[in-house]
Amino acid sequence: MADVVWAEEALSDLEAIGDYFERTSPQYASTIVDRLYSCVEPLAEHPKMGRRVPEVDHMSLRERIVEGYRVLYQLREGRIEIIAVVHSRQNLPKKFRQRES
Repeated sequence: MADVVWAEEALSDLEAIGDYFERTSPQYASTIVDRLYSCVEPLAEHPKMGRRVPEVDHMSLRERIVEGYRVLYQLREGRIEIIAVVHSRQNLPKKFRQRES
């Protein structure tokens, strides 16, 4: 069983998603954040259950998709690191370039 760890950036993504929906539907904001957060729980026992990220040719980068959001994670030795939560319409390479700068 692997540990599932959230990177600060991924937690910030969740917070931003919650803040966005909070303005129009506080109930949905809570629901979507809960769904996104809990979708990674099974990864502790089944780390490869998510699909490989198509834009990136790297075996250790995988994702779970929940209601149009991509929860990206990386398989690391002994743990699973949740690295980002992005909307499926977002340009993933651009998002990562912005984070690096």
